[in-house]
Amino acid sequence: MTHPNNILNVNIQHGTLNMNHTHRFDIEPWADPVSGDELLAEICEHLRSVVILPPGGELAIALWIIHTYLLEPANSPQTINTSPVLSINSPDRQCGKSTVKQILDRLVARPCATDNISTASLYRLIEQEQPTLLIDEADTFLMQRQEMIGILNSGYRPDGFVIRQGGTNFTDPIKFPTWGAKAIFSIGILPPALYSRCISIPMKRKRPEEKVMRFNAYLRQRQADLLDIRRKILRFSLDNSGAISICTPHLPESLDDRQQDNWEPLLQIATLCGGDWLQHSIQAAIELSPPNLLDETNLAEMLLADIAGIFDFNDDDRISSASLLQMLITDLTKPWVDYRRGRPITQSDIASLLRRYGIRPVDQRVNGKVLKCYLASDFEDAFARYLGRAATPQQNIHRAIDVIEQNWESS
Repeated sequence: MTHPNNILNVNIQHGTLNMNHTHRFDIEPWADPVSGDELLAEICEHLRSVVILPPGGELAIALWIIHTYLLEPANSPQTINTSPVLSINSPDRQCGKSTVKQILDRLVARPCATDNISTASLYRLIEQEQPTLLIDEADTFLMQRQEMIGILNSGYRPDGFVIRQGGTNFTDPIKFPTWGAKAIFSIGILPPALYSRCISIPMKRKRPEEKVMRFNAYLRQRQADLLDIRRKILRFSLDNSGAISICTPHLPESLDDRQQDNWEPLLQIATLCGGDWLQHSIQAAIELSPPNLLDETNLAEMLLADIAGIFDFNDDDRISSASLLQMLITDLTKPWVDYRRGRPITQSDIASLLRRYGIRPVDQRVNGKVLKCYLASDFEDAFARYLGRAATPQQNIHRAIDVIEQNWESS
């Protein structure tokens, strides 16, 4: 029997997998129309009761929770066109990640909590259940599993899928849709490609004077309220999905393209909630979206800037690859010291980042030895184009010396 999503079957009609919206949930929608203003305030109040979050964190999480109810099955018309990963990360344990996971497990659409999952189970689970994945302990099992990271990345947009062998004898190439909501909990931040698709909530251990309810005590008092909130979110999403789908909120210009994509569905929801929520949400987006220094493009530009500083400081028109490496890793405030997940950047990593600019090390004789070196003159174009600066003072000096020597020889 051929799988219904077999890539050889080109006659699947757009939208045929769509089902009655309410049948996809284990709850009934709230009986009366729901005010988005009051709904957001209520979700934020519950979050503040049990966990300490960074500025804008409770609003970002509340909007993200609502967005999980707006995702339609793959191959169906969609209300929103991106599903950002919610990254709940901290520098250490006991920072509130587990509490956030527990409250999300009681508020999101079709929650599915997992501390570990195989790659094959992941895409099959997404296809069959379209759950909101709550992936815990990501730092212990996810970081080195590139295939799984690729699956999670592909689910960022509705047309995301992976192709695997299936069918009766595993001879048919089959498309498995990967579109779905994902929250990932980790110590430390996620790999760059996945992190760039995230709404990142950096958690910190609470100070002694910061007081919240223990989650078990909170749950005994408020469990029924959480169920009511789920029903209200469902009703709000049913009533407003059409308006949300055509909403085009202002996106902060300080955010890069990917960050704007991440925040757009949340700002669409905030717009429909009314009140001051859009303004507050834009502020949250700005506060929670620092420059993505782990993005390779930004890292490459940071490397260029650091190398420009090194050439400025050192009166030479070349530097060996080994010396450049040592100079980079001496600054403990820069990412080079733990570039490889706790280990320093290597000469090969430097060469890889610079290769995109057409800069490569060349063989040079230094003190009787042939070493791989970078020439200052090879950086001039990249410095001007990407750093907005002219040649370094040392390059100007050496260029002037070359001109003087050429004039002397010609005379």
